[in-house]
Amino acid sequence: MIDINKELSEILDVAEEKDKDIIEELETLSCKDDFIFLALVAPERGVKVSPSKILSASLGMSEEFGVEEAINKIKEATNCKNLILMINSPGGYVKSSYKMAMALRENFDKIKVFVPYEASSGGTLITLVGNEIIMGMMSSLSPIDPHGDITSALSTKRGFTMLMEWLKDVDENDIPYPLKALSQKLDPEELDGAFSSLKMMEEYAQEILELAKYDKEKAKIISKKLVNGFYTHGQIINSTKAKEIGLNIVSDVASKSESQVLRRWLAKYLLKSADKHIIRYYISNKCKIEEKKDGK
Repeated sequence: MIDINKELSEILDVAEEKDKDIIEELETLSCKDDFIFLALVAPERGVKVSPSKILSASLGMSEEFGVEEAINKIKEATNCKNLILMINSPGGYVKSSYKMAMALRENFDKIKVFVPYEASSGGTLITLVGNEIIMGMMSSLSPIDPHGDITSALSTKRGFTMLMEWLKDVDENDIPYPLKALSQKLDPEELDGAFSSLKMMEEYAQEILELAKYDKEKAKIISKKLVNGFYTHGQIINSTKAKEIGLNIVSDVASKSESQVLRRWLAKYLLKSADKHIIRYYISNKCKIEEKKDGK
């Protein structure tokens, strides 16, 4: 395995958890099951890089290499394939979110994902790796329709569809000037990009859901809803809505002891100042001891 930290240490914030109080609580949880713990946390505070500019954490290159580094370190220490992922993220680049989700699914068999507060956009895509997704009353996911700095693929698609609906029964000579002006502004390349990117996201989500043991038809329905079924990219999907669209949601009340520990783990990093996600992992002594006993 390549030690990524040596080459890219300046853009990563990934390490094994060293806080003794957190470790003690994670060890208590691991007594029930053989799970490895991984935290992917976007702090609420960004880094001020100029009098008027603040950089905040967003899923991108740093997180890709950070997750890869964490997975490599975990695989060096244990053969355990069960993972508890605690995520707090506003999202980021589609390609980064997809690559991280696929890496997690390819390296672990059973994954529980805890969303104590927010996993939006690309964070939602990563959350789909969970065989179970644990959410509470303040937890939220979001739609995963692609969007740029200005344009939204879904808005472009909806705008085109609405315009076509308005014009379908109107003679060309009777088209009102505002609608005619709008139709003349349509860019075929932009439309193709919007429709293609939405279809791509559906396929990404469906692929991840199927790897998380959803049947193909259910995965297809869920992915279509997450990409096309909400009003805006920022719409909140709470635990009730997430369950309604078919995701395997478990209440944090049903996983109270785990949720309390992971919320405290989140609190340790949530109010730090950083321009990247903080990535921490912990391998319980139980997993390490069992590995030695097996002679692996």
